[in-house]
Amino acid sequence: MSLLSTHRQIELMAALRRAATERHVEEERIGRARDQALKEAALRRNKRRRDVEEANRVEREGIDTGADGRKSMLLASYEAERSRVQAEYKSRRAKAEAYAARVRKEAELEKKEANWEILTLYDAARKKPPEKLKDLRKRLAQLRSELDTIASEAVEIARSRGVRQAEHRIGVAPPETEIGAAEGEKPAVDDATCAAAEADLAAAINAARDAAQTLYDQWLPRLLGGPLPGGVFLLVLGALLPIAATMFGWADWRVYAIGVGAAAMASAATYLALASKARKQTEEGFAGAKAALGDAEQKLYATNTLGGLRAKRELIELRERRDADQKAAAERAKRKIDEAAAQSAAELTQIQQHFPAKLAEMRDRHEASLADLHQENTSSVSELTARRDGRVAQIDADYAADVKTIEEEYEAGWQQLFERWLTSYDDVRAELRDMRAECQRLFPDFATTDYPTKPTGDGAEGWRPPSEPPEAIAFGKTVIDLAEIEHGLSEDERLRPPETRLEAPALMNLAEHPTLLVTAGGEGRKQGVELLRAMMLRLLTAMPPGKVRFTILDPVGLGDNFQAFMHLADADEQLINGRIWSQPRDIEEQLGRLTNHMETVLQKYLRSEYETIHEYNAQAGEVAEPFQVVVAAGFPNNFSELAGRRLVSLVTGGPRCGVYTLLGVDSGVRMPTDFRLDEIKENAAWLDWEPQTRGGGQFVWRRPALEHLPLELANEPPIEREIEVLKRAGQAAKDAVRVEVPFTIVEPPAGQMWTEKCGDELRIPVGRAGAKNLQYVRLGKGTSQHLLVAGKTGSGKSTFLHALVTSAAMHFSPDEVEFYLVDFKKGVEFKSYATHRLPHARVIAIESEREFGLSVLERLDEELRVRGEKFRSAGVQNLADYRLKRPNEKVPRVLLIVDEFQELFVEDDRLAQESSLLMDRLVRQGRAFGMHVILGTQTLAGAYSIARSTLGQIAIRVALECSEADAHLILSDERNTAARFLSRPGEAIYNAQNGMVTANEPFQVVWLPDRERAGKLDRIDEHRHELDLPRPEAIVFEGDAPADPLKNVPLEALLTGAAPPLKPGRTPHAWIGAAVAIKPPTSVELGRHPGANLLCVGPHEGAALGMLTTAVVSLGAADPAARLVVFDGSRPGEEAEGVWQRVGDTLAGDAKIVDQAGVAATMNELSEELAAREAKLDDSSAPAPPPIYVVLHNAGRFRELRKREDDFSFGMSSDGPKKPDAVLGDLLKNGPALGIHVIVWCDSYNSAGRLFDRQTMREFALRVVMQMSAADSSHLIDSPAASDLQMHRALLYNDETGQAEKFRPYGAPSDEWLERMKEAATQRA
Repeated sequence: MSLLSTHRQIELMAALRRAATERHVEEERIGRARDQALKEAALRRNKRRRDVEEANRVEREGIDTGADGRKSMLLASYEAERSRVQAEYKSRRAKAEAYAARVRKEAELEKKEANWEILTLYDAARKKPPEKLKDLRKRLAQLRSELDTIASEAVEIARSRGVRQAEHRIGVAPPETEIGAAEGEKPAVDDATCAAAEADLAAAINAARDAAQTLYDQWLPRLLGGPLPGGVFLLVLGALLPIAATMFGWADWRVYAIGVGAAAMASAATYLALASKARKQTEEGFAGAKAALGDAEQKLYATNTLGGLRAKRELIELRERRDADQKAAAERAKRKIDEAAAQSAAELTQIQQHFPAKLAEMRDRHEASLADLHQENTSSVSELTARRDGRVAQIDADYAADVKTIEEEYEAGWQQLFERWLTSYDDVRAELRDMRAECQRLFPDFATTDYPTKPTGDGAEGWRPPSEPPEAIAFGKTVIDLAEIEHGLSEDERLRPPETRLEAPALMNLAEHPTLLVTAGGEGRKQGVELLRAMMLRLLTAMPPGKVRFTILDPVGLGDNFQAFMHLADADEQLINGRIWSQPRDIEEQLGRLTNHMETVLQKYLRSEYETIHEYNAQAGEVAEPFQVVVAAGFPNNFSELAGRRLVSLVTGGPRCGVYTLLGVDSGVRMPTDFRLDEIKENAAWLDWEPQTRGGGQFVWRRPALEHLPLELANEPPIEREIEVLKRAGQAAKDAVRVEVPFTIVEPPAGQMWTEKCGDELRIPVGRAGAKNLQYVRLGKGTSQHLLVAGKTGSGKSTFLHALVTSAAMHFSPDEVEFYLVDFKKGVEFKSYATHRLPHARVIAIESEREFGLSVLERLDEELRVRGEKFRSAGVQNLADYRLKRPNEKVPRVLLIVDEFQELFVEDDRLAQESSLLMDRLVRQGRAFGMHVILGTQTLAGAYSIARSTLGQIAIRVALECSEADAHLILSDERNTAARFLSRPGEAIYNAQNGMVTANEPFQVVWLPDRERAGKLDRIDEHRHELDLPRPEAIVFEGDAPADPLKNVPLEALLTGAAPPLKPGRTPHAWIGAAVAIKPPTSVELGRHPGANLLCVGPHEGAALGMLTTAVVSLGAADPAARLVVFDGSRPGEEAEGVWQRVGDTLAGDAKIVDQAGVAATMNELSEELAAREAKLDDSSAPAPPPIYVVLHNAGRFRELRKREDDFSFGMSSDGPKKPDAVLGDLLKNGPALGIHVIVWCDSYNSAGRLFDRQTMREFALRVVMQMSAADSSHLIDSPAASDLQMHRALLYNDETGQAEKFRPYGAPSDEWLERMKEAATQRA
């Protein structure tokens, strides 16, 4: 029987009632017999003890009275003596303390008087320094007044003599500030210092006075300011008048005019001649006076400052004397107080030593007297007590013997009762405890318990989700109270167990009562919905993550009642089947879907092998079916009659198929016609709302044996915690959905690799179908010839293809099956098959181009034609017959596997049309010749795809998790929507009848991680080695990497000498990359004709370096006499640094590497060589000179080669050699015909434009363009096609034909390749 069982709980309650009744009857019987016997024995003992106690009491009273009298006398004597001694102690102590206090008071008074005297003297003396400072400042003020007078006179004299800018003012008088606090460092200024400063000041004032006097005494300025100008005027006038009168006569006015004018001019000239010198003397004299005044003024301020410092010094010295006197007075007082304190302390010490000892002695004598008295009294009492105790002991011994006999008889009976009762009770309690513990493990309180964010191991702490489905879900708890059971509680406490209230979980057992029915109306509806939510949370968390799916029907709340559970859809919509449903049509559809699910489980999984889904899941392991839970609130609102019937069907038949129901019924709504709720109640845990008379109500468990028990329903955690739990549980479910069926179940047993044959049919195991069976991909019989697999990103499509390829490669030898693997995704899904040398693979395309895909179809079309001719010649119509007819011929089945095949048809162009025709022919005709197509895609929707008629020929459909639209398209039947409900990676439907519903075969793809797949492929290759079989060379297209020149077979043959020598007149190939189709490597031919130059333009230096170096090496290997001139534009630290020198070392001919400095000289040499060859054109007998290949690596960096703005004709100056750019133009135009070819790489179109104009650009008949803008592409190749190029792609354009070829350029030369070239050169030498 299961641990969590309601039936078992009812049985336990019945057993508990029986045990309580039996215990009660027996308890009463043995109790009555014991009580009667004990009562009689006690009466006998009590009477005898009363007699003994009375006699002992009388005698004890006499002894105690005598002892109390003697004790009172001893106490009174002790108290009187102690009082006398204490009084003496207090008197002596008070005297000693009074003496010390009196001396302290006298000393303090003396100290106070001394301090008053000291302060009085200090206050009188501290007035003198300020007074001295005041007198000094008065004297200084008088001196400053004198200085001011001298300055004013000097300024006045200077101005009167014409020096208008003369100015000098004596500064304001120093402020008469207070001396301030006599603190800080004592200044080193005394009376002598101040006297000296005053003397210096007086001297300075005298010097200023002398300077002013000197200014005044200057003779020349004084003379000019006097009668000198007038005297000169009169003297000249007196001399000229007689002379003029003699000439003109006194009567003529001209006499006087000439005299006055001449006199005025003479006086003015004299004044001007002396005024400048007089002004300079005045300025010099005033400057001297001003300097003397300034010096005197500075000394005036300095003297004032020194006076202040002297006053501060005197105040500090007064304060120091005051402080010293006060300190001496304080020390005298302290000594006096200390002496008195020491004397008092000595007296107190003596008192302390004497009186305590005396008191202790008195106390010891008193206690000894009391001890003697007590000893005497105790001895008397002890004798009395001993006599009494002896008599009482005998009485008790007699009574104990009686009681012992009675108790032994009672204990024997009681022990038997105790054991029977508690054994029965403990059995019930232990089983209920186990139920509670299991419920606590399964249903923790998520208000305080965290749902783990990651899967936890067995040793991890904290709560862990169960790994197995629970037997039941607890919707609450109830209590079995012994007090409520008749005779459940004994009056004897010993018979009362520690727990009288046994808690039991209220269960919805998934086998006994797999439905929870909640009927409620009014206020109970809300609590009913809360219970449904709590049960949903418990179902979600108690089930293993990912093993439960909810279908929520909320016709009244429109989803509001369960909105928190929408967080599950954020992790995986399948957890709630998309959303919450409320409309009648949606409810019918969802219940119908679950009914169909039941049919699938019954017919596909259970059949007659398993009784329930639990048994099936136990065997299914990784592909166990999740449980479905229908949650309906507000029934029967919006439930039609059909929905009601489907609901009854789910309730009655669903549990066997793993479909359970949580049903909330609105008791106030009428049931649908012909709907009987009793059909649901029969197998349901029914909770019914019972209103209270005073409002409110409670749910009652409607089951007769449990109805009377109190019921406490499960509660939801707080909404924030509930949402967190839902999110984590949803994520855990999403993580757990990844079912990993091991690949080992489909691989062949040890020793049986490559033992199977596929002549009649190709059967490849790829997964598990059901609990025990394997799912096979079956190709080659009937209509099962080709396969289409579709699934969205992450659904497991790539895993399916890997499982298919690896499984087939392990079961069948390369003679039985061969693969053409094409992957259009931007990834490396098929790269491991090339890396690990899968012998079955003929073509492996990684990140394929459409052109390569078309070439694969063309090759298979050719194989189809060849096999058709063979089959016709053999007179057979299928592969099996041909193998029988030609047993020695190896004709393997061909599997073309194309992932993301729609990439072939993304553009409506010629390539898509050709691909469609070839694909259609292969699908229609390949079946007869053992050629099968397996197409993979993420979606079939879109405007461009393969023809629907072609898809119709593909009968096998494998649907993985996908959208609803793709679910219809992949299964090709509107009625077949099974793919919509696929919910985990690798879960798939195999349908071999073009999507017919009846042909659906659910299965789980095996899990094959990359590392394990690599190991399997290595085992396959090892097995090939063991059989000593050759490995066919596979064509590998690695679109995610540059082409590798080491894989260029023609170049390898040329380098090793295996290739025949180049015939005369034939042009050698310059290989530059790998083709994007199944064809030889891409190359260019530089023949001796105009335009045979190569221009490479693009930003990828590695690709450019790879193309140019490989081209040069191949040209050099074809013609050892060829010369190489490389203009190396690389710079230190770049990928090309040093590469060209290493390449030149591998060539047999002359190789010259030129840097920036050698451009002009080398161009001149090339110009001379060109001229020499032109001169020999007419000589037909002369042999053709060897070719010269001029390589410009990163040509844009050679400034000397850029076309000149002032000369676009590459002309030549008549007075010197051609410019390098002109030589380059000649080489491009005339060189190819003479065997001189130019190979140029520019990193952009702009760089090429700076080197070549449009006319010169036409000399490059061969152009390679890498990814660039549409405009640049149009300029270079007359098409914007280069703008669509991806990494590791380029276009080779031939200007003569106007055609472009896409290819994969070689990557930068590796050290391995360069070493290989060097070895090959050594061998050739």
